[in-house]
Amino acid sequence: MLAIASEPILSLADTAMLGHLGVEPLAARAIASSLIGAIYWIFGFLVFGTTTLIGHHHGADDKEACGEICLHALLIAVLGGVAVAGAGILFAPHLYALMGAQESVLSGGAEYFRIRIAGTPFTFLFYVTVGFLRGVQDTRTPMLVAFSFNGLNLLLDYVLIYGAFGIPALGLRGAAIAALASQITGGVICLRLLFFSSYCVRYGLNRWKWSRRRFLPLFSIGRDLALRTGALRFSLVFATGTVARMGAGPLSSHEIALQLWLLCSDTIDGLAVAGQALVAKYL
Repeated sequence: MLAIASEPILSLADTAMLGHLGVEPLAARAIASSLIGAIYWIFGFLVFGTTTLIGHHHGADDKEACGEICLHALLIAVLGGVAVAGAGILFAPHLYALMGAQESVLSGGAEYFRIRIAGTPFTFLFYVTVGFLRGVQDTRTPMLVAFSFNGLNLLLDYVLIYGAFGIPALGLRGAAIAALASQITGGVICLRLLFFSSYCVRYGLNRWKWSRRRFLPLFSIGRDLALRTGALRFSLVFATGTVARMGAGPLSSHEIALQLWLLCSDTIDGLAVAGQALVAKYL
């Protein structure tokens, strides 16, 4: 629960810092967070699907299967992350225009979105690592990893947004760079955990072998989760787009309220995560 709560707490702090710069930067962030949140949650099966499948095989003491599922999920994470990042960088201005962003929000917002979305492959690597660790009943390590890179993000936010230690104030761009740096850091930590620790040998993560029967269940679970989550997140994107057409002021207010709501909903979701890992193990 603490690991899950760290992300919305960070988003709330990020929102507060940008709020001191004016309504335009906060409005630009609102559109980006809505779109990126929808995309990331559609790929949430990399966490939840991996947890379920690995948890089931962990309960049966089938370490080889756990490792194979993790490696296949990593392949999806890398390919999907690169595709999403490339499309996001290419179509950022068009997405902002489609969301109804005003001209004062569009230019800075598109740059913010491009920098943020570039870190998608690293975020997806984190998702798979979290799913794997939860599946093998290790919930403490994901919490520590989340705290480490979210803490780095918070520190870099302050330094890069307002300027400190000789670094000039970068405002909205600084917030995006801080997020990207923390995403890369989190991804590197996850690769270290998977391939340069005892997990690597114990679960055969150093042996890649293509297996259709490991690959397809991830997509089967992913399809159902993507449809369910996509419907939920689309409603939030639609709401953000509707408010965006009212102006930067209403959109920035909407962003503050939304982040408070996400803090509550995501924190409670920690109970579901714990239940999922335990049920998968004992099935």
